[in-house]
Amino acid sequence: MDTLNKVLAATRAKDWRLSFVPFVMGGVYLWIWWFELAISGQMLWLIFLSLITTVGFAALGYFINEFFDKAFDARAGKLNKLAFLSSNIQFGIFSGILCFTFLPWIWLPLDAVAVFLIIVELLLFLVYSLPVPRWKEHTYFSILIDSAYAYVVPLLLSFHTFSLIAGKQTWPLWLLCFIAGVFFMGVRNMVAHQADDAIKDQRAGWITLPNQIGIAGTKRLVITVLLYEVFFMLLFGALIGSERPVMLVWLFFFLLAALKVLWALSTNQTSIHATLVNYNYQYLFPLFVLGLISLQDWPWCFVLLGHILFLVPGHLLARLYQLINTARSIFLRFLLVDFRHAMSMTVNVPVYYLFLLFGVDLKAENKSALGYWRSRRKNNMTD
Repeated sequence: MDTLNKVLAATRAKDWRLSFVPFVMGGVYLWIWWFELAISGQMLWLIFLSLITTVGFAALGYFINEFFDKAFDARAGKLNKLAFLSSNIQFGIFSGILCFTFLPWIWLPLDAVAVFLIIVELLLFLVYSLPVPRWKEHTYFSILIDSAYAYVVPLLLSFHTFSLIAGKQTWPLWLLCFIAGVFFMGVRNMVAHQADDAIKDQRAGWITLPNQIGIAGTKRLVITVLLYEVFFMLLFGALIGSERPVMLVWLFFFLLAALKVLWALSTNQTSIHATLVNYNYQYLFPLFVLGLISLQDWPWCFVLLGHILFLVPGHLLARLYQLINTARSIFLRFLLVDFRHAMSMTVNVPVYYLFLLFGVDLKAENKSALGYWRSRRKNNMTD
């Protein structure tokens, strides 16, 4: 367990395990739903391999970044987890990450486009982190590259992979709008991350964009980027919704979250972290798409359950459980109290007054209509 904790810390798993990975897997589920791929043992194997290589790429990017950040983190006063591990342990972790990243491609379909996208991903890792050119310290390139390798390239790679599996090598227009919206989401999150580290980065001699434009400028930038994000997501919704209208349901919740965050940002009621919008991407989106697939073919419910157990944070599961219990309590209250009262008002009261017309007071008799009818029938039979 101690070794596992060291590996998770060295790869900064808490930064991607329950954020980046669930969203990319949500993309995988979207491709499966779009291509109408049926569930099978082979399909479950391909989904599992997709999860493994997604974890591998995420861990690899963070490991490379952490490895070349040692000197810079020391100057900035940041904690670098790799600095506390021996070279042998670092090499072992790196070797394991490479296995996670590349071994799944023995079974996943691979062609020239997929190889090109994998190479692009690796090059982005390197130019971002290596001492030369170390574009991580470039004011603008750092933000664009981070968004590209964290979201854009992995989603394009997974879409192309499942298009090969489906035998339909097409790149629909809605995909480009979706990728554009996700790109701006990545830009927004990177700006927010740099704003959190602004003081430490400045101490290390690294002047990021938030350092240059200040708090007010950073908030205006986040609002602007979020508006572009919403614009492209609306285009995505309009295009895919023209063929699959049910996707507009998710878009509705996304738009509600975005509008709430925009209002809070414009009135200084929240920080620049659009947590509600990010949760929509990371948790609602994959669960919604898996729900759609499960409605079409119920065995997908097992995949949905697995996703909930492993890729949804415990505190959100606790809140979900609480919501389910609350809904259950409200339903039982309605069923046992409100429903009975409504039935009484719509059935029992009219029956009571109907009997009064014939000179029978059921309350005085202390009987229901059925009980009164049975007693009369019994008396008639006796007579």
